[in-house]
Amino acid sequence: RILRQSHYDVILDAQGLLKSAVVARLARGGVRAGLSRSSARESLAAWFYSHPVDVPKGQHAVLRLRTLFAQALGYAQPVTGVDYGLALTVQAQPPRLMLLHGTTWESKHWPETMWIDLARRAKDDGFEVVLPWGSDIEKQRAQRIGEAAAAEVLPRLDLSGLLSELKKCSLVIGVDSGLPHLAAALGLPTLGLYGSTSPELTGTLGPRAHNLKAEFACSPCLVRRCAYKGQRVTWNGQPITPACFASLPPQEVWRQAKRLNNASSVLHL
Repeated sequence: RILRQSHYDVILDAQGLLKSAVVARLARGGVRAGLSRSSARESLAAWFYSHPVDVPKGQHAVLRLRTLFAQALGYAQPVTGVDYGLALTVQAQPPRLMLLHGTTWESKHWPETMWIDLARRAKDDGFEVVLPWGSDIEKQRAQRIGEAAAAEVLPRLDLSGLLSELKKCSLVIGVDSGLPHLAAALGLPTLGLYGSTSPELTGTLGPRAHNLKAEFACSPCLVRRCAYKGQRVTWNGQPITPACFASLPPQEVWRQAKRLNNASSVLHL
């Protein structure tokens, strides 16, 4: 009822899903724009639009949305680099690292033992390490990592609270979820870890963002649960699940993170 109280010149569905298309249909307005049948993730969503837009697949999601918005709203598509207009200047002393360990799919979780090793390496190099959480399961994981690596477990935070904590950080490392994208949008040195999903399609994108992808035969598989049935894969003598993350061990992740952090510091100076 609240949505239908206003009349909109254009209603633009940027998701291309049935549930978002239904919301677009319920809104009152003249033009309903969205991704065409060949472009939308759920092709039936296109039936709800009066102005479907063809956007080639196989591109990064942010670049696809830039194309969609430009064509739907009638302006020239930008060709400049992505700039969210949110860049921060962080000079945390000692340097502060946030580990974004939570995500949805089981196959996107970097192994907990690797998080512990990574946190210890960061602590040894003089970083304060903080761990946010958003559910009871994530809280328990954060507590285990924190206890094993002497890292700080943050209280439960809403998005505004998390944003305040991110503003205090000089480096962020996370798996495929929404929060590393927020860190990248803020211009923070952000390292994304990708196994079952593709950084070319949904990786963090920003002036100081970098993504590491697993080098494994079945990666990216784009499935929620690891279905690998091959030879046992280990790291430090421990079995690793999802198996693809054995190709992203913490020593390499931390090496790349320090490299990103140092490069960002030079760029800032």
